[in-house]
Amino acid sequence: MEFRLTTDMTALPREIGFNFEELKAGLAERLEHYNGIVVTEDTIREGKADRATLAKLRAAIDTRRKEIKKTYMAPYTEFEARCKELTLLIDRPIAT
Repeated sequence: MEFRLTTDMTALPREIGFNFEELKAGLAERLEHYNGIVVTEDTIREGKADRATLAKLRAAIDTRRKEIKKTYMAPYTEFEARCKELTLLIDRPIAT
């Protein structure tokens, strides 16, 4: 009796591609504007709009990251639960 994987683990993507460099460059350029910025009574409306835009982009990135993680982790989560079930079966006679 031996433990054998029946799934080809090389089929998993080695990278999840997205426009990282483009976003990073765009954010670096755009966020440079905020270094040392002072919001006044006259610019508070613009400041709030900028903050809302940035918060929306942050939320979109984070939501997508969580969706991808959930998708990729689903097979592992099931695999892990099944392995734990087997190790518990093995642990019973070992403990006695």
